[in-house]
This record gives sequence, C-alpha cells and structure tokens, in this order.
Amino acid sequence: MKLKVIKISVAKDHGHGWINVEFSDFENSLSSLYLIIERTGHSEQFVSDTGWRVSETKIEVNCTTNESGHSIILLPPSIVQFLQTNYNYIFYLYDISSNNLGKFVISWRGVPSFKPQPNSKGILNLSPPPPEPKPIDPFVLSQSVSTQIKRVEPESVQVDNVLNNLTAEEPSNLLFPRLSQPDLDIFNPDNFSIGGTEIAPKAIGALLSLEPIKKLRIRCSNPKCNLEILNTMPKCPFCGHIQLEQNLSN
Repeated sequence: MKLKVIKISVAKDHGHGWINVEFSDFENSLSSLYLIIERTGHSEQFVSDTGWRVSETKIEVNCTTNESGHSIILLPPSIVQFLQTNYNYIFYLYDISSNNLGKFVISWRGVPSFKPQPNSKGILNLSPPPPEPKPIDPFVLSQSVSTQIKRVEPESVQVDNVLNNLTAEEPSNLLFPRLSQPDLDIFNPDNFSIGGTEIAPKAIGALLSLEPIKKLRIRCSNPKCNLEILNTMPKCPFCGHIQLEQNLSN
C-alpha cells in the first residue's frame, strides 16, 4: 500500500537530532512499528544505526496519531545522522509479525542535518552527563584523615610501664643502663615525674646512659627493713628508704 507523506519536522520535545515524519492513508493502532529505509542506486542501500549496509535492516520506531488523523513516526538521532539533505529515500513499514503495512517515498529536506561528535559511535549515548563532584568540606576531610592516623602511645607511658614492672620479682636477663656520670646538671629538681610517677634524677640518668648493667637482687640499706630489692631501685618499694649510692653500684 502506498502512503502519502505530509511533512518532516524537528521533534523539539525530544531534543537535538530527533525527527518526526508525518504521513497519511495509514490505518494502524500499533504504537511500535518496524521501519526499513532504502536509498536506491547504491551498493549499500539499507540504513542501520551503525551506517549503510547491503542487507535489509529493520529499525524499531514509535508511531502515534495526531489530531488530524495523520500518523507520525519518530526517528532517533542514531538514524537521522545518516540521512542527507535533498536525497530521496523509500520507507517500508512492518508490524511485529513482519507484515508489510505500506511504503512511501520521501525527499529529505526542511530539517537541519544532524552529525554526532567526532569519534562517537553510530548508536548515540544520549544520557545526561554525570553530575559534577561536590566540593569537599575541609572539616569533614580533616575528620576522615584523623580517624586513619594510628594512635601511638607516648614514650613517657612506655617508660612508666617499665618502671612499674621493677618490683621484687625474680631477676631476668633484661639489661638496664648504668649511670655514667654521678651528677646530671640538667635534672636539677629533686624529683622528676614521668607518667605521674616521681623518679629520682639518678634513675633518669641511668635510663639515658649507654652503659648497660644487669638487674640483681640486693638488700635494702635500711637496717629496720633489710628486705630484698633490685639494684636498679633508688627507693625501697617496701619501706620507702632512699638507697645509698654504694648500695646501688654493687
């Protein structure tokens, strides 16, 4: 059945590259049809969404009816890009069962040509561009970075733990530094605190010296106590008596 072309126009409500083809004398209630577009006189005479081919290619299109009773098929940009101005084409319409519903000859004119961006594919990606990334809040970024920083226990706490372990347990092979200088002027206060524990200046000096000594058992220099303590203890943990220097050096 031969159909009559009314006009071709830009489908403004669909965006750039979409074209409406209006024709009459067509009786059909289907909203989805199949279309074959042919250009005669060419070796590759049938259009597809990737270009012109030798074999027939059916293209699925939407079909509607306007107030005048005319039918309108909507051509996507992936097909419009291959149709050239002032060229004649033959349109064949089919239903889903491949029944021939009619054809018409159309001269492609009256609408702007559409060409995709260079290096784009035949099937156009018409989805909207991805949203721009939101700016990062400096406060949120600093909070995220701070949670990834590993907490390091202060050295003073580690020293405090070592000193608290110096009780009257059995001697071990642990090496402790011996005081290399009898007086350290940099520690003038009578008592120095590490981790909340008061440490005598000589004990601090002992920690800083490079000369190691072994931890040994000795007796408290207080005659009333005389209990066993370690030679690295400047103060007896039982009676609190300050040990004599010669007693510590033994």
